[in-house]
Amino acid sequence: MKQLIAKAFFILLLFNSTFAEAQEIFTEDFTQFGGNGNPLTGWNTWGFKSYEREGSGQDAILYAETELSNANIEDSLISSPIGPLAENSTISFKSRLVASYNSDFATGPHTVANGDKISFWISNNAGASYNLIRDITTSFVSTGTALLPISIAVNGYNNQFVKFKILVSRTTGSWFFGVDDISIANIDPTEKNKSLLSDNFKVYPNPSSGKFFVTTSDTESDPKVQIYSLLGHLVYETVLDNPKFSFDMSNEKPGIYFLKFISTNGITTKRIVVTR
Repeated sequence: MKQLIAKAFFILLLFNSTFAEAQEIFTEDFTQFGGNGNPLTGWNTWGFKSYEREGSGQDAILYAETELSNANIEDSLISSPIGPLAENSTISFKSRLVASYNSDFATGPHTVANGDKISFWISNNAGASYNLIRDITTSFVSTGTALLPISIAVNGYNNQFVKFKILVSRTTGSWFFGVDDISIANIDPTEKNKSLLSDNFKVYPNPSSGKFFVTTSDTESDPKVQIYSLLGHLVYETVLDNPKFSFDMSNEKPGIYFLKFISTNGITTKRIVVTR
């Protein structure tokens, strides 16, 4: 289990100023919700809640879990908007199927049967519709009660904010599905993007009261700046026509925003904070 890394869900969207081979832009280990049966604030769910299983304290598994039963034959764990994604991104998480519990200890694994389905979906239109990325049902054949690591490639959503959904359903029986340690990473192998991110794009002061500057040495390609809210809404867009450009967001609400710098040499994103 990971240690608690933040107090609020949305601040777990981590945008660094430079890309490595893989830049982690989202993590969730569910430890922030604590306890048994607590709601997952910030997630869209029906039956998924926070549960502590297999003991207590540091020895326990604290994760998101739902029970599939006659009263709940389908459930989904849906994120808030995350991004922007790179051309090649990956999502990783751990999960397991449990037949039943005795005092929060798994009595044994659930054996996948006809009608059981576990799948991963992506939306790039704020959840209006979802595209199936991968059916992972067969990953859980004979896996025991240990958390199974799963990694899914997410391509074709370059520079987009997305919502992901883990969908589980059943037709017979009753069993539990749990998810832990979710992370999303952008993969950017191009050397020119790495050079761009490290050398010629700066934002200061940051945090600010809403008034800040963007400087760049990349002015020949008429670079564009887009600023997104934490929910993925575009709040500002302009073309940088000189090496130093001033911004005034003092009329926007305080909080975290994402500033995306776009040029012919590459694309990068920086997290900016507006305070009062």
